[in-house]
Amino acid sequence: MRHYFLILSKDARREMISDEEIVYATVKDKYVQAKLPDQRTVIIRTSLQKFETSLPPNVFLRIHKSYIVRINFIKYVKNTVIMKTGDELPLSKEFKDDFLDNFSIF
Repeated sequence: MRHYFLILSKDARREMISDEEIVYATVKDKYVQAKLPDQRTVIIRTSLQKFETSLPPNVFLRIHKSYIVRINFIKYVKNTVIMKTGDELPLSKEFKDDFLDNFSIF
């Protein structure tokens, strides 16, 4: 089931964006910034915590107090999380164990 978000962008047009298009979300200056595969960033006027509750569970994971990632956009994990877009995101000690518990590690 798709969840759609109506987002007000900078130029005051409203754009429909599916949760399936979101690579990751972060927070800056009390606004959520959702990164899309085409490298665009959309600004959402909400808290990261509230935004996280509207995302499908087990599809998005918290990796840091300021970052939520979509699992299928993860390229690999080391001390940071490398996304398929090339973005390198922090993986905090606080969330690392819960994050890794979602995967089978061989």
